[in-house]
Parts: sequence; C-alpha cells; structure tokens
Amino acid sequence: MIPLLAFGKFGIDFGPDSANDFSVSDLQCLRSTGIQFAIIRGWHSYGAFDQRLLTTLPNALKAGFPSIGVYLFPCRGMDAVQQVQQMMGNLTQYRGNIERVWLDIEMNPNQGCGWDTHSFEENCLYISQMVDAVKEQNNDVGIYASHRGWNIILGSETACQNFTDIPLWYPHFDYNPTFDDFTPFGGWVNPTIKQYIDLTRNTKCGIPVDQDWMPHVDDLQFQ
Repeated sequence: MIPLLAFGKFGIDFGPDSANDFSVSDLQCLRSTGIQFAIIRGWHSYGAFDQRLLTTLPNALKAGFPSIGVYLFPCRGMDAVQQVQQMMGNLTQYRGNIERVWLDIEMNPNQGCGWDTHSFEENCLYISQMVDAVKEQNNDVGIYASHRGWNIILGSETACQNFTDIPLWYPHFDYNPTFDDFTPFGGWVNPTIKQYIDLTRNTKCGIPVDQDWMPHVDDLQFQ
C-alpha cells in the first residue's frame, strides 16, 4: 500500500467548538503538518447555522488551505431546502472559496431532529431535496454516510441509490488511509474520501480533528 499512500491527499474535518475560534496560526500549524484540505461544519445538528464558520473559514483561507469544504448536519425535523438556503445565505461572500458542500447523513440524537420517525422512502426523498437545494445554489455537493447509518436511515444497503453521481465520504476509524475496507452501499462502489481517525482520539497542533484521506486522482479531486 506504500505507493497508494504516496499519491494520496490528507485532510481534516472539524466543528470549531473550542473556547476561541481557530486563529490563522492554529490553522497554519495544521497546514504545516501536510494537511491539504479542510472540511468545516456550517450547520449544527440541532438546526442552526454555525456562526464560528465565519471566522474559521476566512482564517483557513489565510492559512493557505488549497481546498476548503463545508458540511451540513441536518435536523430531520426541519425543512430540507430551508436549511441549505439558510446556511448558504450566511456564506455569500465565500461562495467562490467553498469547493463542496457535504450533507452529513447520520443518526441525529437531538430532540425533533431524528430520522426514525419517518419512513425510509420519506428519508430518501428528504436527502434528494437537500441535494437538489445545494445544486440550485450553484455549489457542488457530496454525501457523508456510513454503511451502518445508511441501513438504519434508509432501510438497507441497497436502498436509495439516487446519488451515485456525487461523491461519497465515509467513516471507518481503522487508522488506515486506504479504501480496502469499503463495503458498497447506496449504490456507491467507489468512495471519494475516507474519515479514518476520530477526533475523540486524535489531536494535531493541540486541536481535536478528524483525519481524512482521498486518493490523489484528478477525477476524484474537488472540482
């Protein structure tokens, strides 16, 4: 696997929950460790815009990150389209700097935000509405999901195969930056990014971060 690692891109993702917003120097330190892309939370799972993004995103730009994405963790009890519109409405001045908007499709424990009170078919339609809403904002879109979560939210690994034309970012905290572990679901056979180290067990530059990996292949890079 050494040749594969040599041609991979390494990144981080995080929600800026520290007492202070991440400074340019914090993010420069992360960049200096070889991190090539960052995906930052833009929407809380309880259904609100993450205001800290308005500091963290421009600081990441100043720190020299060549690729910056934003992720939205939807509250299922809220309107799908409105959540996208509200998040992107707060990011108007940074539209040209956001490489991709990722929809975080996983179980949500917040009251009124769970997927389990809706049918599998309704959940699939809801995701479709969010995907379309991102595209209508003229942004590229991707989905973050796991095999287990897809089974719980959509009913089976073969359900809701509507999104195979957009990138998949999946988690498996095995400390192994390869796709050797990937089990197809949702129609995806080839994922785009793997989240391979969990922030609860990992810090860089004193900052808790998830670590991510993607192959360094032109057609898998952010467009």
